[in-house]
Amino acid sequence: MTFVVIAICAVICGADDFVGIVKFAKAKRSWLRKIVDLRNGIPSHDRFNAIFAAIKPAEFERQLAELDHGPSRSDQWSSDRNRRKDSARQLRQGK
Repeated sequence: MTFVVIAICAVICGADDFVGIVKFAKAKRSWLRKIVDLRNGIPSHDRFNAIFAAIKPAEFERQLAELDHGPSRSDQWSSDRNRRKDSARQLRQGK
């Protein structure tokens, strides 16, 4: 999920390719550490490419829907979503 979170944040902020995603991740490393596990560092653009090439769109969509609507995770998702909204607001404000 780390790859997806980084990629979504980067694209929202204007990245339009895997190199741009990595540049974003390196520039926002300290902020990203608050929301994803970066113990292994920022993945390379080649790694992002390989991961996204392997994703099956229908399966990915199903899993995202489960995150938002799954009975056992809905409360956790709501609190996580609020935390992510706060983090996104901080990112837009340049904190």
